[in-house]
Amino acid sequence: MPFTPEWVGWTLFDAGLFIGALLADDPRHGEARPLVEAARQGEFRVCTTAGILSEVYGAFTGEGAEPPQDPAVAAEAVRRLIEPPSAIRVIEAGADAAL
Repeated sequence: MPFTPEWVGWTLFDAGLFIGALLADDPRHGEARPLVEAARQGEFRVCTTAGILSEVYGAFTGEGAEPPQDPAVAAEAVRRLIEPPSAIRVIEAGADAAL
């Protein structure tokens, strides 16, 4: 979905917020998890990008992941962030989204 004035007033969630929400031992977990759950339930308007979701996936499956997750498990976790019934929307990445 291209960036349009429709996106004014939306909050962009980055990879760090999603990673913090998904990892119980992450120092950001206590703050991040309720925010992500509220966004998934549509309590406020949140968007993200495919690039950010790829970064989350990479954080769970990459060489530095401790412990590295099975790719299918990591993909499912990322998918659940945005698939219905989640209200988090994915905007198109690129110059239009950045501007």
